[in-house]
Amino acid sequence: MAPTLPEGFDLERLDGMLVGIHDDRGRCLGLGALEVEGPAVRVLTRHGDAMRGLRLGSMRIDLETFETVPVRLRQLIFGI
Repeated sequence: MAPTLPEGFDLERLDGMLVGIHDDRGRCLGLGALEVEGPAVRVLTRHGDAMRGLRLGSMRIDLETFETVPVRLRQLIFGI
């Protein structure tokens, strides 16, 4: 099952978001970060082979400095 985003959602808003990486049994394997390149969203993680699902976190990470900032998911997804 693929998640759905609101129509017209700007994927760039997902860039740098932390995600939980889950296996086929729903167990958390570790963390990853989303990277947006044009129309594609990649997951940067060392758990790629076992990854079967993601859980969007409420932190954004700068992958060059590893600085994190909190993100309000309602604001991220709906602009509220």
